[in-house]
Amino acid sequence: MECLTTMPLGSDGGDGSNTNANAGVAVAEGQSETVAEEQAAGAGTSQNTTRTAAATTTIPYQLLKSSAFEPRSCRSVILQKLRVLTLMKRPMTEDYSSHDYNNYNATTSSAQPPSNFHSLASVINFDSQTLVRALGSLLIYLRNTAFRLEEGSTVTINSIRRCPASDSFLRLYETTLRTLRIFATEHHPLVANNNLKGRSYQKSKEGFSLFTLLDRTKSKAGKERLRQWMTQPLRDVDKIRQRHVGIELFLHQDSHPAASLLLQKLSDIGRCDAILLRMQRCCAQPNDFLQLGRMLDAAYAIVATLSGELREKAHKLDRDLNHQDMEDMGRGTQQQQYPSVTFIDELLQQCHVPVLRNLRERMASVIDEEVTAEVKDHCVINFGFHEELDSAKETFETLDETLSEVGRQVLAKHEELISLKVVFLPQVGFLVSIDKRQHAHDEATNSFPTIPDDFDFVFVQDDDAFFKNSDMNQLDEEIGDLDAFIKDTEALIVSDLEEDILECESELRSTFSALADL
Repeated sequence: MECLTTMPLGSDGGDGSNTNANAGVAVAEGQSETVAEEQAAGAGTSQNTTRTAAATTTIPYQLLKSSAFEPRSCRSVILQKLRVLTLMKRPMTEDYSSHDYNNYNATTSSAQPPSNFHSLASVINFDSQTLVRALGSLLIYLRNTAFRLEEGSTVTINSIRRCPASDSFLRLYETTLRTLRIFATEHHPLVANNNLKGRSYQKSKEGFSLFTLLDRTKSKAGKERLRQWMTQPLRDVDKIRQRHVGIELFLHQDSHPAASLLLQKLSDIGRCDAILLRMQRCCAQPNDFLQLGRMLDAAYAIVATLSGELREKAHKLDRDLNHQDMEDMGRGTQQQQYPSVTFIDELLQQCHVPVLRNLRERMASVIDEEVTAEVKDHCVINFGFHEELDSAKETFETLDETLSEVGRQVLAKHEELISLKVVFLPQVGFLVSIDKRQHAHDEATNSFPTIPDDFDFVFVQDDDAFFKNSDMNQLDEEIGDLDAFIKDTEALIVSDLEEDILECESELRSTFSALADL
């Protein structure tokens, strides 16, 4: 959203072309005056002030052309280039043919799905020119940066959600967080490491602060969620009470066994967003699939504990608590009567158990996790998943015996040869290897007068000369390049699995986001 700092201020109404035409100039002039004033003030005071003024001008942002904020072009970019996966997957629950659209039916058939405008209009207010111009200019910026390689110059996102209102949480400035020791960053004692670009975060750690005292999280997602909560304290009393209800539930002595099991499983929860990002970039590693499998197992066990034992404890705890007299409890809502059960149910609603189960079964049927963990450099496919791949692997395992037998047959045909070997080289095929020291060799022409005429010279390496003949060509046709076939087939299977995982991206993010609250 940094590019929004260059958008000119103005009302939603009107065309706004005159204001946009001078947007970049106005911002540039404003910055020049500010920098000039700061430098002038710094020259009259001290060198430190000058450095502070110079540092304030290095805030990263990008100036966009005035045409990027034109309402019509912004609206066009939103409708044509924005792809929201959750809206594309949303099932059609209405029969549009049953409605009577006076103007709409004149141009659109009732059998067609709703247009992109109708889908986006459910989450975007197209009547607000400020919103349209802000979102449109942001999409123009993303198309030229993060999404520049996407086909069709589109911007594909998972979902659109509304940010919490500014009055829903308490705003704390960085100086406040630092003064109250809510957070404390300790940099590396070597100043050079702190000044290098991109290494300041790697060479720093969280010092003694309130965050370190409260941090008992078991996963990186949980640590980030706790930091978010402490950075943005809630102001809504009902939401604060809901968190307190969850804390009281887990701290209750009857919940200790279930809470211990949850803590154990939460330690297996990794960063789902990082794994999905690597899969989207087609640079996922074998360990990503293994880790995601462990995360799915842990998530399924956590959901089973929440919906089973812990929910029963929560129901019993709510029933035994006497915050109010029984008459008031009878007139209360379900949430008021059973706050702990409501807390668990809201968590479970964000966990998509059927999707997790099906995806885990799919991954277990494709990848041999034990062998993959041993080899580490590629994903090994389970035996029985792909018949041609299994046949190629069996042939490759017995290839040494096959080549030895073929070598004996070739040697029997050519008695003038003293010895030979049949070898297989990836992307080259099957070759006859002969020790060149046992035969006459013309190094100038790389010819071997005593070698059979049907042996075609390929290359020489050290003391071995390699040849092709009719027997080797037959092996190439019957067996082929097994190594390349096996690797290509496994890569295609893993690629299909990645697509299946990315199709469940929204469900995975929702589930692990809910588990981060624990």
